[in-house]
Amino acid sequence: MTLEKLIEHIRQGGEIEFELGEAEYFHSHDGEKYHIYDKNQLVIFEGTLEEELAFEFCENISFEKDINCFCFNYIL
Repeated sequence: MTLEKLIEHIRQGGEIEFELGEAEYFHSHDGEKYHIYDKNQLVIFEGTLEEELAFEFCENISFEKDINCFCFNYIL
């Protein structure tokens, strides 16, 4: 998936399940903020779209820096 396509899905309010290596994540939006949860349903990120794109899941790996590291499983 390209960064532009991901941004499009996020802006449309899509709920997204994705992986980074062995780690599983879920993206959602509550009308005000964007959220990323880990597989234990703990919030690991909360903020704006721009902040989410820059959020580093691990050192130097974020959506905007290296989108190809992520595996997107479902977009609802």
